[in-house]
Amino acid sequence: MRIKNKKLFALLFAAFFAFGIYFAFSHFAPKEEVITYSQFYKLVQEGQVISARISPDKIYFSLVQEDSAASTASADMAKNDSVFLRTDSKEFSTSNPNSPVLQEFLMLNGVQVKIEKDAAKGCILNSRILYFFSEAYRILGDERCREGAKAAFEFLQNNFLDERYGGVFWSVDAEGKKLDTTKHTYAQAFAVYALSTYYKATGEKEAIFLADKLFNLIEEKSWDGRSYRESFTEDFVPQENDKLSENGVSATYTMNTLLHVFEAYTAFVAATGNEKAKRAMERILDIFARDIWNEKKKRQEVFFDSDMKSLIDLYSYGHDIETSWLLDKGLGVLSNSEYEKKILPLTSAMAENVLAAAFSDGAVATEDERGSVDGRRVWWVQCESIVGFVNAWQKTSDEGYLKAAYDAWDFTKEHIIDKRSGGEWLWRTYKNGAADKTLPEVSPWKCPYHNGRMCFELMERI
Repeated sequence: MRIKNKKLFALLFAAFFAFGIYFAFSHFAPKEEVITYSQFYKLVQEGQVISARISPDKIYFSLVQEDSAASTASADMAKNDSVFLRTDSKEFSTSNPNSPVLQEFLMLNGVQVKIEKDAAKGCILNSRILYFFSEAYRILGDERCREGAKAAFEFLQNNFLDERYGGVFWSVDAEGKKLDTTKHTYAQAFAVYALSTYYKATGEKEAIFLADKLFNLIEEKSWDGRSYRESFTEDFVPQENDKLSENGVSATYTMNTLLHVFEAYTAFVAATGNEKAKRAMERILDIFARDIWNEKKKRQEVFFDSDMKSLIDLYSYGHDIETSWLLDKGLGVLSNSEYEKKILPLTSAMAENVLAAAFSDGAVATEDERGSVDGRRVWWVQCESIVGFVNAWQKTSDEGYLKAAYDAWDFTKEHIIDKRSGGEWLWRTYKNGAADKTLPEVSPWKCPYHNGRMCFELMERI
């Protein structure tokens, strides 16, 4: 499973140049149904909007149809040929190029390899790019990667940091002015992760100073004695967690955010040895063992209410295999035998059960919601599966895991990687490997993070 470094780097570096891929809006005759902005925002985040037309007081758009790739969460809306969002208020004015609505459209992209220079910029995306180029520079030693990391660091430093209330904004416009001022723990965590990685690669002291500041902010603002609250207003008043809630639920806490707080703290401790962060990591491991892990079903729960009770019967295959190796990596940083004894059996079970329940035809399915399996192959799920199976093979010497990793890599090379010049990786394919061309190759949630991190992990492990 060893990969040639030069070939790998060329593939990864091409991913960055795909950062601006966005699709052009098409025209259609709408059968009108008005929806709210929150509904519209969710559809955009799910990749359900496939075309749009702007009029003076409305934005019309078409949705993915139920029989192609519509999610169950928006299937009721997808029955119509089109719907529209009113934009005649000041906030959503179509004449304002920086309005949240238009910026959401600008963040859409599809199968056309095209750069949209006026798109809004998400902090998660920027942080992940900072991580990618920092890690690439640390491992490959290529000065071009250092330059890319420096550009991402300076943009984060100059545009996403809130000097008044602290933390980082969710997004800024193309000029770097604040757009969505939500303070989300997930975004704060990825900033800590990226800044710690940049410091480790370059020794930039300002980066680790900012990482330390954001770490302490998360502990002060997000930790509530039970777990980490997630979504806040600009001045840190708790609000509905719509950005990390999916599958038709509104969650107070999510396994996903907790996992990436742990990942961020792992990187921060690896860079600094911070004792307070170590204790926080141990506390998070306790939450995984006590509240997240479902011992009866041998899987994690995903979304939780304010009492840390699971909100939905959902088996997220990708998150379980991702958790299996990220927790193990954190254990390696902590070097605490007590927590190894507590957590290693859980992470081993996660990998074992994903292989048994979700792996077929060379790839891992997406999820099982209430007994209904989504068999589509998502790019990040394959990335995490490859690392997770290699990690399980290294723990157990079970060749079955190594074969599964090889098979998932072969599937990814054949069906997921967009081999066109300027292409990145497809969002997902259907079970038979056919591309789902309705979803973006680059978006606020998609960039060279999962795929880049996969390659870095393999280069250092094998």
